[in-house]
Amino acid sequence: MRDYGTENAVSELTVPKLDLGRWDGHRLSLIAAGMLDAPGYYRGPYAGGALFVLLEEALVPEPLPRSVATFATGLPSFIAAFPDVDHRLAATGLASALGLVTDQSNVVTGEDGSATLEFDTAGRFRTLFARSCEIEWWMDGHNDPTILRHIARSHRDPARR
Repeated sequence: MRDYGTENAVSELTVPKLDLGRWDGHRLSLIAAGMLDAPGYYRGPYAGGALFVLLEEALVPEPLPRSVATFATGLPSFIAAFPDVDHRLAATGLASALGLVTDQSNVVTGEDGSATLEFDTAGRFRTLFARSCEIEWWMDGHNDPTILRHIARSHRDPARR
């Protein structure tokens, strides 16, 4: 990091001490993790401060499957947990993070199927209908995304796909 700072005139990466009013261990650790392609960092507090350590290996669970089924189950849970977020933006962001495609008519598609979303006039999530090779969902939020009706489809029965 020091070499990068020298080569690119980033003085904050070349000096032995920084003003912690503007910089803190979390911010510097995030920069270091990004620059060094580390999966994260750990903050270890001690009596006089804290030690920040970059992780070499991620000790986190495998990422969620990139599927319409994951989208259909994840979006309502996210909106229920964070009701004040922009629902359209949350849907688009989740679809993008899962590698799915969203079109202008609020249809999300992936290799395993598609989901159609409806929003009310205020832009709040109202209904979701999803079909994939794994599940079939119909959800009617009625301003409360926790109200959910689920129709289980057996992915073992090819006749029901």
